[in-house]
Amino acid sequence: MDGKNDVHTTSKKRNEYPIDKLENKTKIELLAEAKNAGIKGRHQLNKNNLIHAIRNNLK
Repeated sequence: MDGKNDVHTTSKKRNEYPIDKLENKTKIELLAEAKNAGIKGRHQLNKNNLIHAIRNNLK
């Protein structure tokens, strides 16, 4: 690979679902969402718990 297309490469799974679904986001992306939502202790949460915390915060 020449590195030019590396940034735009995504997995097939991520292309099959809407990009805004929390389950399809990486943990890094979820941490950013949690930070924007003001969720404390977000770094100690695993991916599933981050999703749960973000959803609960939106209610």
